[in-house]
Amino acid sequence: MTALNMTIMMVALLIGCSSAFQMISSPNNNAIQRSSSLNMAAKAKGGGPRFDKATEKWIVTDPETQGPEAGYDLIGSALRAGPVPVIQRIINPEQYEQAVLKYMAAEGCDRTEAQGNMDAYFENPQGEFALRWR
Repeated sequence: MTALNMTIMMVALLIGCSSAFQMISSPNNNAIQRSSSLNMAAKAKGGGPRFDKATEKWIVTDPETQGPEAGYDLIGSALRAGPVPVIQRIINPEQYEQAVLKYMAAEGCDRTEAQGNMDAYFENPQGEFALRWR
């Protein structure tokens, strides 16, 4: 390999890696705007999951977008958050489902985002995710 080729590769590598460490301007503002638009969209579509007082459980109002099929499977949980959420989903599937539906209703987000956040919570209940909810 010539010195010129080596220099070009090093510059390309440095440029590619440097974008990973850029400061994002006001990430909370973007999250708030996204969450607000999702809440408005959910209200316009008829809302997210709702709480049934008779059964004391959260129920889906649109199975295609809010049901378990709309999210990811056990392998998706394992890849995103490790084995703890997978074990939680296997041992307590009803508790996991209720947690996801409650999060969807509270935040006005889609099922994939709710599952990701609940997987993060189950992986580390006293970590960063839990601090945001206190």
